[in-house]
Amino acid sequence: MKRYALLLGLALVSWPSLGADAQRTDKLPRLGWLQNHSPTSPHYEGFREGLRELGYVEGKNLTVEARWADGDFDRLPELARELARLNVDVMFVSGDQGLRAGKEATSTIPIVVLACDPLDSLVASIARPGGKATGLTCISSELAAKRLQLLKELVPALARVAVLYNPEDRNKASEYEQIQGAAQMLKLTVRAFEAPEAEIDKAFRGLADDHAQALVIFADALMVFHEKKLAELTLQHRMPTIFGFREFAEMGGLVAYGASLRLQFRRARLVRRQDSKGRRSWRFADRTTDAFRAGDQPQDCEGARPRGAFASSATRRRGDRMIRRREFMKLLGGAAAAWPIAVRAQQRERVRLIGILLPATADNTEFQARVGAFLQGLQQSGWSIGRNVRIDTRWATASTDEIRRHAAELAALAPDAIVAHGASSVGAMLQATRTVPIVFPTVGDPVAAGFVDSLARPGGNATGFMAFEYSLGGKWLELLKERPSVTRAAVFRDPTIPSGTGMFGAIQSVAPALGIEASPVNLRDADEIRRVLSVFARSGNGGLIVTPSSLSFLHRDLIVALAAQFKLPAVYFLRPFVAVGGLVSYGPDEIEQYRQAAGYVDRILKGEKPADLPVQAPTKHELVINLKTAKALGLDVPPTLLARADEVIE
Repeated sequence: MKRYALLLGLALVSWPSLGADAQRTDKLPRLGWLQNHSPTSPHYEGFREGLRELGYVEGKNLTVEARWADGDFDRLPELARELARLNVDVMFVSGDQGLRAGKEATSTIPIVVLACDPLDSLVASIARPGGKATGLTCISSELAAKRLQLLKELVPALARVAVLYNPEDRNKASEYEQIQGAAQMLKLTVRAFEAPEAEIDKAFRGLADDHAQALVIFADALMVFHEKKLAELTLQHRMPTIFGFREFAEMGGLVAYGASLRLQFRRARLVRRQDSKGRRSWRFADRTTDAFRAGDQPQDCEGARPRGAFASSATRRRGDRMIRRREFMKLLGGAAAAWPIAVRAQQRERVRLIGILLPATADNTEFQARVGAFLQGLQQSGWSIGRNVRIDTRWATASTDEIRRHAAELAALAPDAIVAHGASSVGAMLQATRTVPIVFPTVGDPVAAGFVDSLARPGGNATGFMAFEYSLGGKWLELLKERPSVTRAAVFRDPTIPSGTGMFGAIQSVAPALGIEASPVNLRDADEIRRVLSVFARSGNGGLIVTPSSLSFLHRDLIVALAAQFKLPAVYFLRPFVAVGGLVSYGPDEIEQYRQAAGYVDRILKGEKPADLPVQAPTKHELVINLKTAKALGLDVPPTLLARADEVIE
């Protein structure tokens, strides 16, 4: 909690009435303290102690208005409004819900927060929060994989791991993705269990019934409030468990890996000094003898770089300074909207930051497998999450606006490399940065899209792997013609990307030789897809070809369902379409391309330039056939075609 006091101290010294040269007034500044815990929480005393170290003594030169929700999160808005009516000079709030309550209660009072996901419509960005709110983020998803590794060391025979999380936790998707990637590398099975406040006991019974051998608990405000209960339940069920904050172990839990909520920023102290001209100023005293104590922060869980105004509370290590003097002096001259919180110092081992931008949702199993393959590739090259690399994954969906927003945020973090999937993501990243190296595991036509100068010499800051070559269009037509009666082909494409129009042109040029008339179907929205296919199916003798794009994936289930409804044979560019009921696919092994992308990222991190790494075409293609779908369509798949298939789904 001294960290909180440090932040509030920054707010205090920023006020004209409390500045170095200000005259004292009779009115004491008032701090509003809004917590979801109870007054017996040890955090409050740590907070007050930190204020005293900054020279602020409650009742002498400072008034603290404390409000406690005592675990009832629904009370936070009411308590925040109380503090706003008191017109406190600055408000400290805890958690995403506390920040939301504070922002709803006031638009004028500065707010300092410790929150897990401040970007959830609460601040403009991590680097420049805007408005009146700033603070720290406790996001530590990059440590999730390390926690799983520690459990494996503690339980060598570990095979099944449970993950316990609050369904309202907005950071759970990122953390779960890290867990899944590590689980694949460690050959573990992971299953998630929801634990809303009223069902924590039930969740424990469920994971015990599932024969889980160990447990990872995702930390958020609810789980922190119930730390003691969680520790007791893990003992009751004899469940080896790891949590993200030190206090869990102090309360009887087995192991914690992460920061301490009480002892953060113990090494940093604000002191006032007077220069030779009698002027007062503020600085940090960096006392090297006052180091972190054991358990305050793991030795090897540092982050890669500063994250602007919101700094991760779980990525500090011995030897770090909290704020350099130059940045702090700049801080005193700025408003709350631009307060920087932390700048990292030289570390013993540099931790690299890799951004990943995906046009999918976090629950997309195909993309989860691709990310897992990428992480495996990194590990094979000597990179370990939490030790020398940190991953920031953005699940942007297929929304153009979301992709652009996440691209801008990743670029602002200035990572060492960015992995971007598909033309929509790569295009957005190149609009956001022309300096950060970008590796694409799959893009249709990077030359036509303007992403690279040429395949052999990409130039610029992007390189990677092609999704296909245009000659693949002829192969798709041949597969469709395995049903001789097909004379018409509706070709689904994204007309907004060069590969969409290019691939249709390649298919159209080959179609007459096979006796097929090809017509384009532009992927815009679900209603148009339904309308066009309904009309197309009426004429008979038709089939479908679905070409690569993020919009194809967005409408995957709809297209597969309509093909079944209208009894249309369809050829797809990737296996996931066949896995959900499509007839046949022929395309690259994207899992393998993600592993290869990890190799390119490794080379970039070791000093090579994207401009010198040639764009590679796929080296492996898969033919996948769904016999169940073929039977439903009344098709007999030729034995010669079955013999050529890499996979047959029966």
